[in-house]
Amino acid sequence: MPTKDLILVIGMHRTGSSIITCGVQALGIDLGDNLMPPAENNNSKGFFEDLDLNAINEALLGEIGAKWHHLSWIDETALRTGEQFADLRTKAAILLTSKFENCQSFAFKDPRTAVFLPFWLQVCDQIAAEPHFIIGVRNPLECAQSLHNRDGFHLVRGVLLWAKHMIDAIRWTQDHHQLCVGYQQMLSSPETELQRIADWLDLSPDPGRPSAIDEYRDDFLDQRLRRHDSSAAELARSIMVPPFVAELYQQLVVLAATASDDREIEIDWQSLDCQLQRIRPLFDIAMLFERKNPPPFDFDGLLKMAKALQSSVQRDDR
Repeated sequence: MPTKDLILVIGMHRTGSSIITCGVQALGIDLGDNLMPPAENNNSKGFFEDLDLNAINEALLGEIGAKWHHLSWIDETALRTGEQFADLRTKAAILLTSKFENCQSFAFKDPRTAVFLPFWLQVCDQIAAEPHFIIGVRNPLECAQSLHNRDGFHLVRGVLLWAKHMIDAIRWTQDHHQLCVGYQQMLSSPETELQRIADWLDLSPDPGRPSAIDEYRDDFLDQRLRRHDSSAAELARSIMVPPFVAELYQQLVVLAATASDDREIEIDWQSLDCQLQRIRPLFDIAMLFERKNPPPFDFDGLLKMAKALQSSVQRDDR
C-alpha cells in the first residue's frame, strides 16, 4: 500500500505560513474543503487552515487549560502516549484518515502544531502517514510587531513566543523530512521558492501547475502583506531580543537558503536549547501572571532576568 504523505506547515504565528500553504496548494497538494474563512484586518486573503484539525489543537490547549500565546511547555511524553490525550489522538487519527480518502498527499497548517508535534508524530505513526515539515522562517521582531499590533502583546513576549515555537519546530522535526522556507523569499521570489518546495517533495511536473503558480504570484501575493520590516542587524542590536534568539534566526536564514539535503552548516541545537531551557522557569512564571488579568506582566523585567541567565550560561560554558 502506498505511503500517505502528510505535509505540515509549522512555525511561529505571523511567519507567513498562510502564504506558504497557499503556495503548496498551487503546487497541487490537497488542503481539504473545510478551510477557515478569511478575516479582515488579520488574514484577509485566507488562513488556509483546516477547521477540523485546528479544532484538535484547540482541544489540546483546552485539555491543559492553556492558550496559544502561553509561554510554558507541554509534557512531550503525555502528548505522545499519555492517557490524558488518548481520545484526542484517536479522533485526530480518524480525521486525518478521512482527509486522505480522495488524495495521496494532504497538507495542513496551524502554528499551534509546532508545540504539539509529539502528539501529531504519534498520530502519523497510527495511520502510517509519512510526515513532511515545512518550517516558516521570519524575523522574530517582525512577528512580535505584528502580534503587538493585532493582539497588543509586548514585543518581548512576541520574541519569546517565536523562540518557543521555532525551537520546538526544529527539535521535533530534525530527524524527519524538513525544509525551512523564508517569508521574505516567498514574497520576493515565489517561483523559485515553489520550485524548491516541489523539488523537496519530489513532485512530478503537472501541466496545470504553471497557471496555478501564475495566479498565486499575480493575484494572491501582495507586497503590502508585509507590514513590518526588520533587518538582521536591527534584530541583533535590539534590547528586546536575547542574543541566542538572534543567533537562532541567523542560522535558520541560512537553512532557508539551502536544500534540505545539501546543508552547509550544522546548527548546535543542543546549545541553543540549553539557553532556552535555562530561562524556562521564567516562561512558567510569565504564564502564571498571564492567567491573572489584571495585573499585566512585566516583560521588560523578564527580559532582564533572561539576559542575566544567558550570561551565566555563557560564563559556565567558558
